[in-house]
Amino acid sequence: MTNSGPVPLTFPDSPDGWGAWVGERCGGQLATARALVMAIKNTPPADTLVLLKTWDEVSVALNNAMSAASVVSQVHPVEAVRSQAEVAEHAGTPHSTDLGLDRDPCALLSAAARASPRDSPAVLPQPPPRHLLPRGG
Repeated sequence: MTNSGPVPLTFPDSPDGWGAWVGERCGGQLATARALVMAIKNTPPADTLVLLKTWDEVSVALNNAMSAASVVSQVHPVEAVRSQAEVAEHAGTPHSTDLGLDRDPCALLSAAARASPRDSPAVLPQPPPRHLLPRGG
């Protein structure tokens, strides 16, 4: 797992750099998502929490790619950059769809959801602390 929290984006210093930025951001994040899915499929994590955290990283990478492309395609002042971002957004859609239809990761996640509480205590929903519960009256 590589996610250590939010990292500020670095945008191009010049107007000419936006095309490359869109390609790198969207292409790089899609590649990250694909690599993480392949890692899950090739060597499924034995620990449920590791599996779920990795799956979360897949979702974050896909969302990073699609949201960057979507915003730039809507607001950038240069038509060529907007068009490139639109193409990048359309290129990411099949990856998201394929991921949702891929039975292998879904089977792993389903098995993790069925795991006994002893196998995955960190994944189970925890009740709120007593001091946060409403008081009866």
